[in-house]
Amino acid sequence: MPSPDPTPSAEPWALEATDLRKTFATGRAGLRRTKVSAVDGVSLRLRAGESLGIVGESGCGKSTLARMLVGLESPDSGNIQIAGRPIGDNRRELSRHVQMVFQDPYTSLDPRMTVQELISEPLTVHRIGTAAERRDRVAELLRLVGLSPEMMARYPHQFSGGQRQRIGIARALALEPRVLICDEPVSALDVSVQAQVVNLLRDLQRRMGIALVFIAHDLSVVRHIADRTAVMYLGRLAETGDTADVFDSPAHPYTQALLSASPVVDPTRRRRLADRIVLAGDPPNPTNPPSGCRFHTRCHIAVAECATTQPQMLSVGGGWAAACHLAQREPADSSTS
Repeated sequence: MPSPDPTPSAEPWALEATDLRKTFATGRAGLRRTKVSAVDGVSLRLRAGESLGIVGESGCGKSTLARMLVGLESPDSGNIQIAGRPIGDNRRELSRHVQMVFQDPYTSLDPRMTVQELISEPLTVHRIGTAAERRDRVAELLRLVGLSPEMMARYPHQFSGGQRQRIGIARALALEPRVLICDEPVSALDVSVQAQVVNLLRDLQRRMGIALVFIAHDLSVVRHIADRTAVMYLGRLAETGDTADVFDSPAHPYTQALLSASPVVDPTRRRRLADRIVLAGDPPNPTNPPSGCRFHTRCHIAVAECATTQPQMLSVGGGWAAACHLAQREPADSSTS
């Protein structure tokens, strides 16, 4: 079910995804093949100008979800609406309104194309403007992301990693999309450059009123950029809500464990080793996920019900929700934040 509406409004959602599911077959064709449930019933929605951070362990389905939202993967079931309009299988229509900034700026840009060709390509595909107008638009976009228009004749190998990611952002903004999907956009960059790119994305999102989906492993980055945060575990949403609520008093035991292991710079908020939650065992095999709550095999407070019944995403206050049978009965201890 969709997460609770954090700010009731008559204005349609910029992005609304309902019950998205995606399964992949593994193994050789003709032999016994197994299925991996990458995304299993995920729903989310954003208003214009709002940012949603998505966090979770590697393999939890974050990137598959991102690829479905931008149309690079077709969901097995579920639907996506942009500004209240169903998209269905119309990839061209979806790309007009939803664009993506990829993880690796070294592989996401065609080395044989100039910066002008790279940034103007979406305009060319959608037949927007004349050649001169597209060139002017490229110059405008380069200035917008902090690069000189004089660079448009250069090739990607002539730029640093941070500059390449700025070029990727400029290309994603060329069509003035309603939604920008960022899949680990700073993980391949030097630490000194990451903050610059994150601040640029946040500034552009606020100035242009774009709905931003920001996927990352670094919890400190998500806390800085996201208005709301969603936590994924093994293909499902574990918790979603305002970033301050999720980070300061997490309701789901997985979120508590995730945050208890996160480094904290502020000495007043540092945790003692004894306060950290250490998860037992290894993550379950996604080809044979546990019944009931998928986290119950590693959960330190699991009860019998957790092994048999899948928890629904239920409100624990305002627009904050958690998929946990015990979230309302046993509120999270704020000391784990």
